[in-house]
Amino acid sequence: QNATHSNPLLVGVSDGKVIGFAGPISVKDRRGVFHGISVLAPYQGHKVGKVLFNLMCHHLKEMGATYITLFTGDDNPARFLYLNTGFVKKHTFMMLKKEL
Repeated sequence: QNATHSNPLLVGVSDGKVIGFAGPISVKDRRGVFHGISVLAPYQGHKVGKVLFNLMCHHLKEMGATYITLFTGDDNPARFLYLNTGFVKKHTFMMLKKEL
């Protein structure tokens, strides 16, 4: 597959074991898009997520992105990573529910 059309997935590995990932990533109209980031519980708090996230941002920039947007919940622990790496809260959304 042509590299300009690929959607890379960054993977963190320790002792041959996958311990985290970031992606897949892509760029659309100069906006960097990623579909997830996760680190196994025993490796959380050891900067694995921060390293993966910063590498992902670097790759998105190399792929032509000039900015990244993301959606996250107020209770998502990853929100601290996002805020500490330069993201700013732009909008707050609400979830609506109707019983049927």
